[in-house]
Amino acid sequence: MKKLVSLTTAALVLVATAMPVFAASPSTATVMDTAVSASTSVAAAKGYAVSPAEAAATATTPAQAVTLATTSTVDPVGDVVEIATSPAVIAMAKLDILKNADVQSTIIKNGGSGVIVSSAMLTNQSGKSSRRNVRVKVAGTVPGDKVTIIYYLPGDPTPRTRTATVRSNGKIHLNNLPVPCVYNVVR
Repeated sequence: MKKLVSLTTAALVLVATAMPVFAASPSTATVMDTAVSASTSVAAAKGYAVSPAEAAATATTPAQAVTLATTSTVDPVGDVVEIATSPAVIAMAKLDILKNADVQSTIIKNGGSGVIVSSAMLTNQSGKSSRRNVRVKVAGTVPGDKVTIIYYLPGDPTPRTRTATVRSNGKIHLNNLPVPCVYNVVR
């Protein structure tokens, strides 16, 4: 129940911050289905020339962001809370999958196709930064699956990758993960 309330709150915050036209929109459903692209300044800073077709292909709606947050469950860890990721950050991760050779290489090495199957932001309720061992169960994964984790630190658009294997208990172990961060599980 706590996760549902947290995700609902996060969805409303995402909509209010990602979509400045929220108050003027005819309905919440319209806003939740309005695609958000990665920031053009962030893409330019990364050296990405993004075509309109690539921007459209990587755009993410707030509804998709909430769905990607509900596909994973983090085991309780101290004061760590999992919330939905901003659609613009997910769109940025999709651009990194499309444009970053190192990210592509890791995904290919792991046998993946470059599809984000889960995305969430981890934060500390205390507001302090830390490194934590996090165990995540992602819907649709089975023991033995190799996945790529792309994660971002607050204010830093540099993609960091890790390879993880789903363990026999169905969980992905992310040891010494920085918190806060945004993580994306890619298959």
